[in-house]
Amino acid sequence: MAAWSSPAVVLRVEKYSQLNDKRGMLRQLTITTLKKRADFLRLNKGSKYITPYFILRYAPSGGEDCRVGFTVTTKCGNAVVRNRIKRRLRALTRDLMPKAATAGTDYVLIARAEAADKLCHDDLDTLRTSFAEALEKIRCKP
Repeated sequence: MAAWSSPAVVLRVEKYSQLNDKRGMLRQLTITTLKKRADFLRLNKGSKYITPYFILRYAPSGGEDCRVGFTVTTKCGNAVVRNRIKRRLRALTRDLMPKAATAGTDYVLIARAEAADKLCHDDLDTLRTSFAEALEKIRCKP
């Protein structure tokens, strides 16, 4: 029987953004959802990064974890289309945020009308690359 080795666990943890807790132990960056209107209004005054498919607004939160909010307006379509867009955006953030997000930052993804076409036709690769590029550029800013 093969013994379970701890280096595999360390490699798995290093794949994500790392935070040190008070004891010096590594922990995974947790991502929660913004729900309060005041948080969305605060982020409207923050910095933004614009892509053809969405607008990414961000600001420091003061906490250690990362929070994400989603906004899809009626310009994108009816309720069914808006909910589909939100589900796809949540899936993108689950994929990319733990690897590329900055700890202690709040983000809001505002979908644009062009995103509705891409998301409805399952063209997630362009959105994924656009989102990853946006997170990387934000990370490089001072």
